[in-house]
Amino acid sequence: MEIEKRLVVIGGGAAGVFAAIRAREIGLSVTLLERSSSLLHKVSLSGGGRCNLTNATSDLRLFVQSYPRGEQELFSSFSRFSSQDLMEWFETRGLSLKVESGGRVFPKSNRSKSVIDCLVRELERFSVDIRTQQKVISITPTKRGFAVALEKEEILECDFLLLATGSSSEGYRLAASLGHVIETPVPSLFSFAIDSFSLQELSGISIQDVLVSLTKTTFQEEGALLITHFGFSGPSILNLSSRAALFLYKNSYRSELVISWVGKMKREEILYHLQKQKRNNPLKRASADLLFSLPQRLWKKLLEGVSISSHCTWANLSEKSLLALVEKLKRDSYQIKNKHSGAEKIGSSEFVVCGGVCRKEIDFATFESRIHPRLYFAGEILDVDGVTGGFNLQHAWSSGWIAASAMAMIFQVLCVYLKFDFRLS
Repeated sequence: MEIEKRLVVIGGGAAGVFAAIRAREIGLSVTLLERSSSLLHKVSLSGGGRCNLTNATSDLRLFVQSYPRGEQELFSSFSRFSSQDLMEWFETRGLSLKVESGGRVFPKSNRSKSVIDCLVRELERFSVDIRTQQKVISITPTKRGFAVALEKEEILECDFLLLATGSSSEGYRLAASLGHVIETPVPSLFSFAIDSFSLQELSGISIQDVLVSLTKTTFQEEGALLITHFGFSGPSILNLSSRAALFLYKNSYRSELVISWVGKMKREEILYHLQKQKRNNPLKRASADLLFSLPQRLWKKLLEGVSISSHCTWANLSEKSLLALVEKLKRDSYQIKNKHSGAEKIGSSEFVVCGGVCRKEIDFATFESRIHPRLYFAGEILDVDGVTGGFNLQHAWSSGWIAASAMAMIFQVLCVYLKFDFRLS
């Protein structure tokens, strides 16, 4: 009696590849389809080419708070396959890892290629059928499962189907053709271009522990900020863009950004430090000091912003000037005129996307469709996205692993029922 069960995975990114390995490991026959000429392209670009493959935060309640969309659904997912499980998975396969600031996890080699090589070795070890440059034309539910029609009139019959197409418009089209609602895909994790940017000459300067927010909203983030030639970037800005992705999209990416250069320090405390400096160093030029751990070039620019010249001494600063400086340090505002990214359209590699297959239509215990049995989703095609720091890739790994495990469980139960040995030889 024929019992082999076939899985077709559409999408050769992190989620699709990881699912293919897991499914093949347990016993399913797997065909992996990728539209481009190579696998794992986005993984190769992650972390500036170093691959920030996950985050080492071990407290799951804190971990899921890094997902503006998906926080409620992902707690059980990460309970089943966490970042710690992922790190162990890679390390037992010979990939040495390291943890950097903010819990970011990278290969010790500092090369994305090390991660890709590890995954490709596993694909080869389990003899996954890999087909690149494959365009899927349509998917039709069948009595067996699904019929996947390819561009060259080839049709693949399968028992299980996994869509792991990332933010590809083709993936959304295929999901919609199977009755799934697609939440509008919009960019997330982007920098801010500033109108009439006054700090352009400070491009390249990084400041730690700032607080950034958008006026008339509750969106705010703490962390490092990078001044660029066009505006602001860095973890705090990227995370703010993620939290406020839908708000910014609806407002055509125009809003007022407020920066507290001194983090959560209160106005009274800022004023106390300034007054103390005035008492202790009355004849010293204010611009010559280094207060609040700010870079001197930025400090001078902030002073200029409240009409304090570079030659002005502390003794010459009036109480009014000190209060103006307090406000500048605490609520320095800039007009966002647009988002800024190296990518020009949804679906290109630099983007993380907010939106995708509606979460209500997915069983997050298995990542199976609630509309079609044996149809699964993994990774960025879902309306799930995280802030910067390895969280988006972790969702890809976990969802792929859990989906494949769920399919394999059905297969194993069938094998036991029919008294077959499901293990690979």
